[in-house]
This record gives sequence, C-alpha cells and structure tokens, in this order.
Amino acid sequence: MHVDRQDSCRFFAGFAPGGPTGGLARFGLDHKSLDSEFAKLCTVLGAPEIPTTPAYRTNSDRLAHRSELIARLSDLTRRMTRDDLLSKLEAVGVPAGPINNLEQVFENQQVKHRGMRIERESAAAKGGVIPGLRTPIMMDGVPLAAERRSPRLGEHTQEVLREIGEA
Repeated sequence: MHVDRQDSCRFFAGFAPGGPTGGLARFGLDHKSLDSEFAKLCTVLGAPEIPTTPAYRTNSDRLAHRSELIARLSDLTRRMTRDDLLSKLEAVGVPAGPINNLEQVFENQQVKHRGMRIERESAAAKGGVIPGLRTPIMMDGVPLAAERRSPRLGEHTQEVLREIGEA
C-alpha cells in the first residue's frame, strides 16, 4: 500500500504540530531531539539537504513554512510504501506509527491476539452494533472495557442536571 497525500502528511505531524494532519504528534521533546529526528526523516526520504535549508533548520522554522514543507515531504513519501517507510524510520530511531483505517485496526495482529475488539449494541448504529476497541490493559487477567456503549448526544442531560440541582 502506498502512502496517499493525506496519510503522508500525518507521518511528520510531530515535526509540524497542529491542524488536520495530526496523528503522530510528539510531546515532551526538546527542539534538539525534533531537529535530529527531522534530519533522519529527510535522509530516509532521500533528501538530506532539506534540514540544512534555512527555512527548515529548526522546528520553529518548519512551523513557519509548514504548508510548503508538507507539500515537499508528501511528494517524497509518495515514492515509498507505508510499511517500507515505517521500517526505515524505525531502523534509524525515528518513532513513527501507521494511521490505520478501521479495517486495518481490526486486522492488526495485536488487536486480534489480545482480544481487544468489542461491539456495543446501539439502536442508532447500522446493524445494531458499534465496533470499538477496549484498552489493552488487564487487571488480574480480566480485560478492561466499558460495559455499555457511549451515550448519544444529550442522552443523559436531564438526569445529570437533576443530580446537580439544575433541572
């Protein structure tokens, strides 16, 4: 599978946070780490000169030129498959992960192995159930998952307002 334009942008959301391309945002890193990882990313993409370009030297520079940088990196990522890009980034120590659609999520080996798929009944859902994932955390060998579906918008408003004396 090749990385499409939208997904390719998501690969480096951590280097240009904010906006609709999030998904791999990185938190708690100093700028030196971001700069180093950005340089490694560019090398993997076959464009080691990008980080030395004045417009892209620091994270602040990259944010100031975000649109043009995303366009440039998107063109480069289109040349690789998602899995090849992830493998190469892992090999050079750049944390990255795929942005999966629901089908890919439910086909994931870990999701299957850990029995993380859940289905909650809902009259509003097509087919009467809403698929989802439970947390991988287990307590004393027992999987953790909400026993009921998430509430519909406004479903419990009156009940909550009564509880706090507002209804």
